[in-house]
Amino acid sequence: MQTIRQAFNGANILHYIGLGIMSCAVILAASSIGSAWIKAKKGDCTFYLYARTFTVDDCSLSQVMQYYECNDSYCSKCRTAGEVLLVMGVFGMIVGSIEILLTLKRVFNDTPQDWAGKNMRKVTSFVCLLCSVLWLISWIAFLGGCESALGDFDSSSPHTGFVLMFFAMILAGVVFLCDVLAPNKRPPSAESASSERPMGNLAEKEVTGNDEGVIEDGLDEKQDDMHEEI
Repeated sequence: MQTIRQAFNGANILHYIGLGIMSCAVILAASSIGSAWIKAKKGDCTFYLYARTFTVDDCSLSQVMQYYECNDSYCSKCRTAGEVLLVMGVFGMIVGSIEILLTLKRVFNDTPQDWAGKNMRKVTSFVCLLCSVLWLISWIAFLGGCESALGDFDSSSPHTGFVLMFFAMILAGVVFLCDVLAPNKRPPSAESASSERPMGNLAEKEVTGNDEGVIEDGLDEKQDDMHEEI
């Protein structure tokens, strides 16, 4: 039990909150990439636009098509926007996973003695902010690049993927606040070194004090001998 307590010596409640929220954010981002981002209506047909494909339902022909198989103008723009969504979304998930690992290092107080270890709060905050920015770019790129090209459709509206990525960005922002507010405890070696210094000083004081006492006793004995001789 004592070993477990020592392992979690650098933990704070904000660390645990950040771990849970970032894990949920990564799961939401992964789910959004595989979900439909836009729902559009054109006549009797309903289109669901994904990152790489789109489906057509509720009309005479129901099918799933890749963007490169389509010759319409919106297909090329949605294909480019989908590629940006995939790249930025996946990179954001990777950065989010790195954020989880760095937070675990803060929980276990396992930080190196270099600049990153001494400034782990700044490092985790920057990584979390980068994760949120990557997801924001993917979010804006697909909506701005694909939905803006649906001028020939009767109507269009954001769908499941849009909502999931939005919540993932919000959760990443909350984790950023947790990283900023969580205390950055010093590494165990630094604490042990600082705790050993006062003990060493006390030991030196005790030794010097004993030496002074011995010297004073010796002087008193010499003075007594001189008085006896006189």
